Amino acid sequence: MKSDEVKKLKANKKDRKDMIQYINLQLASLGQPLFHDEDDAVTKFANAKFIALTEDFINSFREKTRLLTGHQSPIDRRIQEFLDDYLKDVEVPEGCIIPTDTLVLNQKGLAREISLPPNSNTYFGKYVSTYRVAQGILNNPAHDRRTTKGTFHIVEGGLPVPLDKKEVPKTAFARMLHAALHPNAELTELPFTASQEDKAHVMVSLLIRPLVLPEVKGVISAKSMEVHLFAPGSLVSSLDFVETIFGNAGDHNLAVNDAALDTEHWTGHTGCVIIAPQLTQLKKKDLGLPCYDQATDRQRADGMCWRDENEVYNDGSSFKVTCRDDRGVVVTLIADNYFGYAKKEIKTQISYSANLYGLAEEEHAGGAIAFPRGIMSDDVNGETYSKKLDGVFTFEEAMELLKGRVDIQPEGYAIDRKYPEIVYIPEYANIEIEKTRITWMHGGEQKQIMLSPKKIYVHPSGNKFQLAKHPQQPLWRIINTRPEGILCHKPCTVSGGGKSEISKSMQNAILYGPFNIVNLEEDFKKADEIINYDYTYRWKHIRPDAAPSRPFLSPKRALGSAVKLLTPSVQRRVQRLPAQHSRAHPLAGTLRQAPLSQRGPEGRLEGLHERRNHQRTRRHHAALQEQAGHGYLRAHRLQQGGQLAAPQAALRLCAEPQDSGRGRHHGLGDGERLQAPQPEPHIRQQERQDCGQLRALPLPASRRGRGARIRQGGRVGHVQEGHVPDQL
Repeated sequence: MKSDEVKKLKANKKDRKDMIQYINLQLASLGQPLFHDEDDAVTKFANAKFIALTEDFINSFREKTRLLTGHQSPIDRRIQEFLDDYLKDVEVPEGCIIPTDTLVLNQKGLAREISLPPNSNTYFGKYVSTYRVAQGILNNPAHDRRTTKGTFHIVEGGLPVPLDKKEVPKTAFARMLHAALHPNAELTELPFTASQEDKAHVMVSLLIRPLVLPEVKGVISAKSMEVHLFAPGSLVSSLDFVETIFGNAGDHNLAVNDAALDTEHWTGHTGCVIIAPQLTQLKKKDLGLPCYDQATDRQRADGMCWRDENEVYNDGSSFKVTCRDDRGVVVTLIADNYFGYAKKEIKTQISYSANLYGLAEEEHAGGAIAFPRGIMSDDVNGETYSKKLDGVFTFEEAMELLKGRVDIQPEGYAIDRKYPEIVYIPEYANIEIEKTRITWMHGGEQKQIMLSPKKIYVHPSGNKFQLAKHPQQPLWRIINTRPEGILCHKPCTVSGGGKSEISKSMQNAILYGPFNIVNLEEDFKKADEIINYDYTYRWKHIRPDAAPSRPFLSPKRALGSAVKLLTPSVQRRVQRLPAQHSRAHPLAGTLRQAPLSQRGPEGRLEGLHERRNHQRTRRHHAALQEQAGHGYLRAHRLQQGGQLAAPQAALRLCAEPQDSGRGRHHGLGDGERLQAPQPEPHIRQQERQDCGQLRALPLPASRRGRGARIRQGGRVGHVQEGHVPDQL
């Protein structure tokens, strides 16, 4: 059969119904119950006829498997030989054998399908809850840890154990290993058959080949290690998570997947991870740990002893214990179901392999070289560009340095021998996007080559030009990359400190989209106001010894400080800009007025200088509410031009209740207008006195109303339809 036909057959298995049939076939080969559709099920997943047709084949396969009982795959044999030799000087419980009857996750997607019953969208286990969602599945572990304190335990007798890690006796590890390989029925329950009475109980396993050393063409091939993961059936979602990150290396029983037969791409190191959350329930005495009086100083410091016979190991908290030495085999038991532990353990084993193999650096080493890039104009004038550079090389000088590595063309440019996509151009070459060409003078004649996005054009100074398309717009630009980069060393920080972010591109953080500028000059003036504003007096309470505020663009002000500076805060007073710039200032959205109870004399707005005026305002406001049927528009603040149009908790737009049959009794709907309530006579008199002081500005359509009245600091003013007072 041709290879492409085999690939087509494998792809067909990824169809969901075929995948379910394949899982049933695997369960049948293990002698486990299969998934069966309910009699009244609308959608049928299982094919009973297929199972009946393959029954004899399955029985034959099971008999052959029985005859091979105890035969381990190559990777399991390497792990088993390491454990037997490592623990040979202590008593090992019977049954500490790497299991051979696991449900093998030999195809990508099997773990995800097994994580839920085919006819159900939920599964609730002791350690994890799983839900089927539109994007796939959602797993909620019972424990979502965010600390690693006291979690790293290392078995004695191998490589030295650091003092910040806990040293575990071999006897205790042997008993932990036995408990990890023999979980109870509740843990081994397979979610795939959890919706029926006859449930499957198995261990699941996954083989991965995580990359340790990337390929360097012409120097070294890619190198990877082998890792075999085991988990009780109910925690198969943990292996699905690991598979999503590190991939699936297939069936560990097949010779084609034996890393030892692929010496060119194998580092020679083997890993094993067993997920066993039940280990947190083990007692220290049962693990063979000594009592406190008989323990060594290190055992007492690490908690590897007991005072009470019922004292549980590690105080019942999650942990992981690792057994390894310089032979290149590492076995880890994870006493938790937190998905992150499984992922981090694989990364730890990658670092272990990298350190033993050499010629590779683990994750926390190194850094990145950042080369500044910029966008040039549509055309690049070579003469003008070269004059801006200090001490620029000529084309002849550059070719002398690259002698033997480039092919100089008769037209006066050169092509790199090893990388033909790199073209070296003269220092005075002109680049024209519209004509898609690069031109220069050579021998008294104009020469040219076509400008292509597949080529990189190198200037004698080392600057690289490349034609690139705009990410969003149908535009082409010339991207210039500087020849000298900045070495960004990756710091050694705690977990979550952002080490990996230093080597990631910021391109994904840049959003592209259209925007309109009505008056560029005015907008720059607004920006200048923000940048040059004196923020010294932004605080309500200023210390006498406070230093002057740093300028907004001061090199001593961090980005986070600038963001915080423009973020609303109850600790700051209302910031007023000059009146001529107050109407539509960009800071308007960031200005807030503190509640009345928090305002001092300096923070009061005009019209609220005395408490009696505030009390009169509240009485007038209550009268308007009563006459308006207690309906009012929720407008606690109206901001215009960086100033509050009215103080908080004292501004209301009153309206009659709305009853349009839609169940809304307060507020305004689209296209509805405010109905002006009739105030008391003494309010009308106050209105006539103050309305001349109001100045009208446009109001958004959603807030427009006819004859609405606005109260401010004891004064009531009449507002024209579609307008609101700017200053009161």
